[in-house]
Amino acid sequence: MSLAILSNAVPPGKAAPFQRGSSLTRVLLALSGRVEAEAAEIRGPLSVFVAQPSAWLRADGVSSLRFRDAGGVLAARLDERPKWLWIDFDPTAGSARDRLDFLRLAGTVAASVEADGGALGLAIAEDVGAIGESMFFSGRAFSCRRILQRLAERCSRQISFSTMAAAGLTRRFRRRFELFPVPSLIPNSSLSQGKARSELGLEEEGQDLLVGVVGRYGTMDWDLLHAGLREALRLSPGARVLYMGPDGQQLRGRAIPLPLLDAGTPAPSEIALRLRAVDLMILPFKDGGRADDQAILSCLCNGTPVVATAPATGMDPSFGPLPEGFNIVPGSELGAYLEAVESACERALRGPGREIEEGLRAYYHNRFSAEEVWRRFFGATGEKIVVEMLAAQTTSPSLNPQPER
Repeated sequence: MSLAILSNAVPPGKAAPFQRGSSLTRVLLALSGRVEAEAAEIRGPLSVFVAQPSAWLRADGVSSLRFRDAGGVLAARLDERPKWLWIDFDPTAGSARDRLDFLRLAGTVAASVEADGGALGLAIAEDVGAIGESMFFSGRAFSCRRILQRLAERCSRQISFSTMAAAGLTRRFRRRFELFPVPSLIPNSSLSQGKARSELGLEEEGQDLLVGVVGRYGTMDWDLLHAGLREALRLSPGARVLYMGPDGQQLRGRAIPLPLLDAGTPAPSEIALRLRAVDLMILPFKDGGRADDQAILSCLCNGTPVVATAPATGMDPSFGPLPEGFNIVPGSELGAYLEAVESACERALRGPGREIEEGLRAYYHNRFSAEEVWRRFFGATGEKIVVEMLAAQTTSPSLNPQPER
């Protein structure tokens, strides 16, 4: 059985660890382990991903092709028409015109696949209602709504990537949108804490805490961040903070209470190295942490203890029962938040906790890892695709090869 994905999603760039949301395209990139390479290689507003037992093919610039050309490309590269076509739609990607053009192409391709007996699936990255019509539709509301509604009615399965988005889309389209958990785009590092620190030029067994903070300054609750860092300083007078993100200068401007090590926005593999080096992460989100926050997922993937804030509506149910070392507390409850930070700091000061690290990694693998999620949603066919994608050593050539110079 073959699987094709028609997507307008923008591949993850350097800012991916500081973002929310996902797409089937990003899940495939995480599965293939080619996040860094593909982020630089994929261009153009539309892409066709074709997964079948022997290949994962990419077509760039599909927007410049007539539908007959696009259909011909798919047919030429597949032994048969795909049995499954997934429309992977990101309502925030590109311009309003790009989004409308993509939906029109998706509707036409879907009709062709359906006519040949194929099944359709629809993946929407965010709740289009929550985004706002002025941003999403820009004067083309009727056409976009009509195409999306028709796609939702014709598709056998509909998915989204956060609890809130799935609930909103289910109400809007009167079709059940399944929740597709988001995997981490940051790789899993197997280095010990001491080895990771050694590679960063830090002392391997320091007596003081190294506290991690990752994300955009505008998404953080400054008062909670400041309070959490002061708590770490109280317990460990020589504590330092390692920041990963583009806003180090703004943090310095707010006079944080700990010496700041500013890592900027390193590559995914370098982020994983730093996640292994820190004792714990403090993530006080203004609007609370969700199960599609890459900052949280990357910590869990690497076995890094984390203290985060919950949304005002309560903890995202996608998290389920939390393992030791993972704390989500209401941001409105300062006492509970500081107690969680204190507990995490005291545990870290006793030395690296191997059991906690393994528990966090196991929790992530069972709930959020790309391989498990893909198999859960696509069964034996998906598992076969995963195995062969992971075994592939090279990326298949573009469907639109450039002439030799």
